[in-house]
Amino acid sequence: MRILIVDDEALVRIGIRSCVDWEEYGIEVVGEAEDGVTALDQIEKLTPDVVLLDIKMPRMDGLEVLKEIKNKGIQCHVIMLSSFDDFDYVREAMKNGAIDYLHKSRMNAEGILSVLLNLSQSLEQKTTGIHVQETTDKVDIIHHLQNPNLTKKQFEEICIQNHLKFEKGYFSILSFCVKKYKQVLERYERSQKNVFHHSVFHLLSNVFSGEKGVEFFQEKENRYIIIFSNGQEISQIKILSKAHEIIALVEDAMKKFLNVEIVFGVSDIFLSYSDFSNAFDQAIKALETKFYHPNKTVIFFRDFKIQIPREKVLKDAKKYISAIKERAKNYNYDAMKEETKSLIQYIQNTESLEEEEVKKLLEGVLFLVDESPLYLKK
Repeated sequence: MRILIVDDEALVRIGIRSCVDWEEYGIEVVGEAEDGVTALDQIEKLTPDVVLLDIKMPRMDGLEVLKEIKNKGIQCHVIMLSSFDDFDYVREAMKNGAIDYLHKSRMNAEGILSVLLNLSQSLEQKTTGIHVQETTDKVDIIHHLQNPNLTKKQFEEICIQNHLKFEKGYFSILSFCVKKYKQVLERYERSQKNVFHHSVFHLLSNVFSGEKGVEFFQEKENRYIIIFSNGQEISQIKILSKAHEIIALVEDAMKKFLNVEIVFGVSDIFLSYSDFSNAFDQAIKALETKFYHPNKTVIFFRDFKIQIPREKVLKDAKKYISAIKERAKNYNYDAMKEETKSLIQYIQNTESLEEEEVKKLLEGVLFLVDESPLYLKK
């Protein structure tokens, strides 16, 4: 991988160049630039794979350079170097093709190297979801911790061996996904879709860099898990307040830097890690009901209704559809409409079926409508 360093501060450029033995990791620093005009010239001449690009510079700022790269069709990946007061600029940069960002005040050798190596790995992936090795290992470990047969001692040993930041005491699990996920991916070139997941991972790393007792990982393509605990806090109210704080931080960061909206599923608060599997399932189940609550951004498992078994709901739904068919045969269209309304209301009230199951049932109803006279369609 060949990189170009662009920053108007000489100390920053020197620091990045000298903080790591780049050759050891297969990375070559091909050049430097102190302003946007020089940077654009260097990019065209040196054709780097990656540009570390400062936002605020003389002559031409980072956003202008980024737009020129895009307009000229130059093939390179841009990582922005930002300060804490550059939120709006970073958001604009991400919209214009930047794939990631680094806070200069928090920048260190380990962080820079991690971003570049993860980027290199993600660009080689052919699947739609990025799974950095560290994240993949963590997913496997978390799934292992859900084994109900684990003793308390075994659970703690696994956490210690794998450096998981779990603290004894109250804990809760949050799951979240990106709204309108397919539309979000359409913003990226086909070859860069993996980069979105890497950006989310890096964003969460920044959000939780100073947090104790917080672990996060990507569990599947559009589902992320956050586990937080506080061994010193004995108040469930304060733990719940902490959950709201984490949700607000992640929502704000995802909106500011990636311009996406997300929805959360939140488990109950537990005291013993013997309930880890239960908490995990609760967070997932809460998130999966987002289909029934399109206007909610946070769904708590504690607000769940007592669910009717899925098999019974499907059986009852088929009875409704049979009744709708019967009304259609008898040309009783008003009754047919009422049966359809009752079916939809029943599905909404039970919240037991998955989104695809509901769609399939309603497609059957729509087929009956299409086969009915124009009166019914009106």
